[in-house]
Amino acid sequence: MSQSTPKIVVLPHVIAGGTMLCLCYGINNNRMEKYIVGSNIKVFGMEVSTFPEGIPQVFNSLMNKITDGPRRDYYGISYMTNDGKIFYFAATAEKENSEAGKYDLDSFTIEKGEYLVQSIADWKQKIDTINCVFHELMQDERIDKDKPCIEWYKSENEMWCMIGTKQTANADAGDKR
Repeated sequence: MSQSTPKIVVLPHVIAGGTMLCLCYGINNNRMEKYIVGSNIKVFGMEVSTFPEGIPQVFNSLMNKITDGPRRDYYGISYMTNDGKIFYFAATAEKENSEAGKYDLDSFTIEKGEYLVQSIADWKQKIDTINCVFHELMQDERIDKDKPCIEWYKSENEMWCMIGTKQTANADAGDKR
């Protein structure tokens, strides 16, 4: 899989006349926070070809394929392709070099640097709110619109929505992963 320059994805519901309507109920209204990813995160996984319906199945398939699947960090990485389609990649962090090849899966790198983050508690009950959280993050002038949207599934209960800032390549302070 190549890493072409991605564009930010907005996943709102569109109603007649092109009006955007985000149906967000029960979002954990935490304010956006900055988070520093201290080093690149190598991930590997599978493309979700039937986005968004196929996301749960691909994550389950990925978890079942990997020996220690349930004990890993998982990420959803999405961006708009040049032809206007949404690319979504279900991934897990590498624990050893070249793990993608071991499992015959594609790889991707989450760049180190500064990200704007908003947490969603009880995310499994709020799947429909993820697009609205990303839409809110994208309204912030600090984000880099060429960076992908990243979902970091930190636990069974907590998920972070993350987008790199314009400072991503230059960040070197703050909380580190």
